[in-house]
Amino acid sequence: METASKSKGGMILGGMMIAIASVLVGGYGGAQLTATFLVNQNLYKDTRDVQKQVRVLHHLRSGEQQIAIEILESRLDDDLILFDPQEPFEGMNEKTQAGISKAIRQAKEYRQQYPRQSKRRVVDEMVNNLFNKHP
Repeated sequence: METASKSKGGMILGGMMIAIASVLVGGYGGAQLTATFLVNQNLYKDTRDVQKQVRVLHHLRSGEQQIAIEILESRLDDDLILFDPQEPFEGMNEKTQAGISKAIRQAKEYRQQYPRQSKRRVVDEMVNNLFNKHP
């Protein structure tokens, strides 16, 4: 009877070890998938940024300053609205928060000097709301 109890205990311990190993392997796999997704998202965004920079440079070199300025202004709007999510970002450190605040302040000062209305009314409203939240 004592042997059966030891055998049962060994099976339970073995099952627990398998369960722990499964959780660890699954967690690692999930972390790898998340990291891969984030790397791909960031690299794709960077490739689009480079493409837009090349477009701007072509316009500037062709003497089409107004088109280049509009592309940059539009990019600024798109970047700014990312700083005002519906739910606050979690896990931001002080350096990141300070950088975001500084970027918003600089953009607000720039737009006070060079006011602009785009053809995207909703985006203009979102940018103005962001500026109003950051005096």
